[in-house]
Amino acid sequence: MKKVIQAAIAIMLAIILLPGRAMAESPVVNQTLFPEDIKDRKIVHACGEYNGVRHANCEEALLEAIDKNRRVIEIDFMFTSDNVLVCDHAFITFGRKTVSYDEFLSSKPDEEGTAMTARRAIKLLKNTDIKLIVDTQEPKLVTVYKELKKICRKEKAEKYFENIVPQIYYEKQYRELESFNNFPEYIFEAYRLTGAPKKGGHADFKYFRKICKRRKKIRYIAFYTDYVNKNAVSMFQKIGVGVIAHPVNTISKYRQLRKMGVTAVMTDVL
Repeated sequence: MKKVIQAAIAIMLAIILLPGRAMAESPVVNQTLFPEDIKDRKIVHACGEYNGVRHANCEEALLEAIDKNRRVIEIDFMFTSDNVLVCDHAFITFGRKTVSYDEFLSSKPDEEGTAMTARRAIKLLKNTDIKLIVDTQEPKLVTVYKELKKICRKEKAEKYFENIVPQIYYEKQYRELESFNNFPEYIFEAYRLTGAPKKGGHADFKYFRKICKRRKKIRYIAFYTDYVNKNAVSMFQKIGVGVIAHPVNTISKYRQLRKMGVTAVMTDVL
């Protein structure tokens, strides 16, 4: 009888410890992007402003953010035509044409400042505890995360990869990234599905709430500021999801939104 009980316990433990989708979908207990002890709930958008240009994604802006002890920074990543991962939104100055690495270095598309590769960004961040939100317009977004993981390994910064928080736009991207890595949490950036408020967009909060309930590791959802209201914030809080508002570039708006209950704001200049 004793042997039977021991065998049953062993089987139960094996089931509990079995890796796979069931564990990947388990709820995250703590929100690690913004622990409760962080009072300054501001996310630096695209490394912040540089020389009056917002979302600069450049080295000077990142160094300034690190120097100011910012806790959470978002950076945009794109591949050049010769497959170098660089910090840029979408090569807008080049009419969204993908440029080569040499072109990127000689004439940084879209924004001012020193052109920065993903490897340079990781090198600057690796000895900090800063959370890095990854944004990318790449259709095959998993390739970006694979490259970031490879860069962390080359820079002897494997531990820093754990500080990366993926930002997704569609539910299917959650599944894609889960198949690559067991990330502890995600941000769902809703703006592609809502559209812009000034262009007749609409935020269907019940729809987004269903997605968040299905995908338990979506711990934050980001909306355009004009869509955010107290009822929406409360709706997501009830399922353990924090609301992020963007863009927010004045202290008065920041304070108003924080009183409303938003977890954080994304800002270019604050």
